[in-house]
Amino acid sequence: MKQLIFVVETNKVVKTDEIYIKSILNSYYDLKKNNNVKVQFVYMNGKTKYQNKKVIREINHFVTENKNGDNIVIYCFDTDRIDNDADEKKFFDSAMSYCKMKNYELIWFCYTIENVFLGKIVKDKEKRKESITYAKKEIEFDETFINNLSATTQTECKSNILSILNKYLSKNK
Repeated sequence: MKQLIFVVETNKVVKTDEIYIKSILNSYYDLKKNNNVKVQFVYMNGKTKYQNKKVIREINHFVTENKNGDNIVIYCFDTDRIDNDADEKKFFDSAMSYCKMKNYELIWFCYTIENVFLGKIVKDKEKRKESITYAKKEIEFDETFINNLSATTQTECKSNILSILNKYLSKNK
């Protein structure tokens, strides 16, 4: 079995990142054809905790459960303002190096996951509501949207999510 383990910034209560990612998985990919794919989420409860023992323990737990299958660990980070904040750039570079060293995938959202999917900044207290509203909509995968989700550089309101997921999943027809 192929298992995709998404390591996301959000927490187990709010699950906003999971909501957006699942909406893409369910709309863009043929998960019925790929019924040998299991999707798991590990919640960092803040992006700076990506190397936290609890996070690593949860990843290892899922890998152990699927020890005879393919396990793809995918860290998901907002880039925040790496374009004009040296500390954010340093953090992002460190997270990229960590993922590369561990042979993990890295999905980034510039500047935030809400920027990518909603085209706007969302206040923390509104994030869950906005993500649920988004998930209820039918997503139109027009050329612009697909290009914005297949970006190769961290540009405003773009992500590399489709570029990463296309390696492991078949698209809907």
